Amino acid sequence: MRTSTLELELSCEDDTKILGRALAQLLSAGDVVFLKGPMGAGKSALARAAIQSLNSYGLAVPSPSFTLVYPYSDGHKGVYHADLYRLTDPEEVYELGLADCLKDHALFVEWPEHGEGHLPKPTLIIDIEPSGITQRRITVMGNDEARLHQLEVGFTRHHLIAEFLAKHNLAQAHVQHIAGDASARRYLRLFTGASDALTTYVLMDWPHGPDGPPVYDGQPYSKIACLAEATPQFCQMVRYLKALGLSAPSLHAADEDAGLILLEDLGAKNLQDMPESEPVRPIALAESVATLTRLHEATPASFLPQYDAQVIWFETTLFLDWYLPAIGIQISEEARQAWKDMWHQIVYRDLTLPSVTVLRDFHSPNIIWLGDRQGSQRIGLIDVQDALIGSPAYDLASLLQDARVDMDHVQEEIGLSRYCEWRRLSADVAAQFRDEYDILGVQRNLKIAGIFHRLNTRDGKPHYLNHLPRIEAYLARGLARPALAPLREWLVDYAPTWDWKSDEH
Repeated sequence: MRTSTLELELSCEDDTKILGRALAQLLSAGDVVFLKGPMGAGKSALARAAIQSLNSYGLAVPSPSFTLVYPYSDGHKGVYHADLYRLTDPEEVYELGLADCLKDHALFVEWPEHGEGHLPKPTLIIDIEPSGITQRRITVMGNDEARLHQLEVGFTRHHLIAEFLAKHNLAQAHVQHIAGDASARRYLRLFTGASDALTTYVLMDWPHGPDGPPVYDGQPYSKIACLAEATPQFCQMVRYLKALGLSAPSLHAADEDAGLILLEDLGAKNLQDMPESEPVRPIALAESVATLTRLHEATPASFLPQYDAQVIWFETTLFLDWYLPAIGIQISEEARQAWKDMWHQIVYRDLTLPSVTVLRDFHSPNIIWLGDRQGSQRIGLIDVQDALIGSPAYDLASLLQDARVDMDHVQEEIGLSRYCEWRRLSADVAAQFRDEYDILGVQRNLKIAGIFHRLNTRDGKPHYLNHLPRIEAYLARGLARPALAPLREWLVDYAPTWDWKSDEH
């Protein structure tokens, strides 16, 4: 395979930190980075910048010259840092166990020439050549040209971020990568102030542009599914939610043209990470339902588009395009047209409740517990940029049929009962709400099943498949409900080999 090369000029020590942050952003378990250059070239400084950006403020990253290898396993991504300068025989590499660490860590290796012939194959080779007191000439080599391009783009992007932070008196802040979602957005946590009085912020880094290639009628998925493609939608939605007294993050500063927003840090205690045994978890679930009732009783946000039949149908095509093929079922054009007609009929005939503001991503990773606040303000709301105007049942289904945490049938029924009671729905309206809940719960889970297979097949992210059994259980439960009879008929006609029924049915 042909080796590609990237040349970079670093003009100061801050540039080394910026390159380290850009490099850390690209690292995955199994990646091996060789750091080459003369003594004092800055190999340890570059590795340190990358490792520190994956961990919280205050982490010391000494050169591992004497220990030879040092693990960092508590951050957003696990990293091993090795220095082979003191090896006397290349075969001593085997005693360090570097190959074993690659199952769940990336690896930086300084002085790799001292272990030549006995090291894992490098993903990247970074050669550092001093060209002045603080200047460095960087040559990056690798077999993945796209990876090198990502590094170059990331280096430029992190330069822009550094300029934004300096403009807002945060030039000296510690910058930490936060685990992101499956979108083009990335997040950084900033630490500033003395160690005993830290102030933290979150920086949303969201370059403008559609998320993905054209997939239908010349448009990307994000355009057809009405997903936000730039920061103004997020800022507008945050202002709307805060005006209702809900706990969306405060906007401290923004460069919407650049796609950078400095946000209040609501913390990291989300519903996804709460163990079932934690006493506050049922309280957080109840407050989440209360937050939806408060949102749905307000006048819908006038600036949002409709969650209409076209969007609802198109989201479900992910199930046809990714989930069914993954289990060996190919869908004909006749079946696709029948699927489209069916969903349009369902939406026009069966979704009749008055529209409300629908957050569309009201699920465990985006629900932050703020225990020091009161009432529904204890629920922090993030990832609100994709909101639409639609059925009030959608967000409740998103909460009670969560893709990442187990929600049994009892919890689901309690949540449904509370919502209907707290919104004071009559028996007839509550019955209609239940039908819409069943329909949109299945619709959402069909979409998610397709997305998780797409993330695995197209994007090389197999860990999302771990959640599929939960999604399939929700689908089995929902498909058995009366409102889903048209979909059951379609499955019998066009996908009869898919065994969607659970043991309880």
